Amino acid sequence: MDDKLFNIKYVSEQTGLSAHVIRIWERRYSAISPERSNSNRRLYSQEDIEKLRLLKSATSCGQSIGQIADLSIEKLKEISSNNTMEDEIFAPQNNPVLDKELSEKYISDCLIAIEEFDSYRLEKNLRRASVDLGSFKMLTNLISPLMDVVGEKWRIGEMNPSNEHFASEIVKNYLKNIVLSSNVVPTAPVLIVTTPKGQIHDVGAAIVATAAVTEGWKVIYLGANLDYNEITSTVEKNNADALALSIVHPDDDIYLSDELINLRKNLGDDFLIIIGGRSSNGYQKAIDEIKAFHIHDLFTFRDILKNHRNK
Repeated sequence: MDDKLFNIKYVSEQTGLSAHVIRIWERRYSAISPERSNSNRRLYSQEDIEKLRLLKSATSCGQSIGQIADLSIEKLKEISSNNTMEDEIFAPQNNPVLDKELSEKYISDCLIAIEEFDSYRLEKNLRRASVDLGSFKMLTNLISPLMDVVGEKWRIGEMNPSNEHFASEIVKNYLKNIVLSSNVVPTAPVLIVTTPKGQIHDVGAAIVATAAVTEGWKVIYLGANLDYNEITSTVEKNNADALALSIVHPDDDIYLSDELINLRKNLGDDFLIIIGGRSSNGYQKAIDEIKAFHIHDLFTFRDILKNHRNK
């Protein structure tokens, strides 16, 4: 029997979880019970590491840590062997009503933080939602609807542009840190995420990038406003498997359709291109012409990545 114990830094590197999340899962949900050194530092077993890996996999697919923290390693392995987390094994534990109530509470609190320019409160809510809801539900149940509300309030004059910019920067930076700190296997498929030329709003791209990370993809996030030659060059240099583009505003750029068509010409007919975003419908003709996948939600995006990876 291997009795070797490991410090939290090593466990974080091995599981891809931050030390903060590991401690939260221990204290709040009793997911693991590490031993303590003479100096009272946490020490983790190989079994602890294995369970944390399995829990990360489950929460990345949308499960709440509070619903699965007390499951055994054997049960978690049984779950992870299934192709999707929507399998009936989880059905008795899902509680859409509680998820909805919790998400609405987080959205309400985040809006208050945005109105008050309270970056600490906003970031705290994002971190806690990631733990309470799981990474994928944090995106679908909190961040996406939150930014929709912020965008609409700004559009109709109920929110100042400064508040909207503040919210976008905080959320975008939070998500970018998740992407940049993600640990993926060397053989992971590569996804390039950006916005095409003329599209300067990239919160949607950051959301997509984070969703791809939860699916185990290596994401190269390029930010906003790149022309088709720069995107093509990045795809080729990194031998990427797919490209995701976010189109948020405007929806009537007379040059954007040509950008998309030139991208397809450069990348070839078989290369996977995924396009989404609030204003993407304005370019439906070009999207159809280049035979890109047009998505309207993160669930469809996740399914496309899974299907492509399983080919």
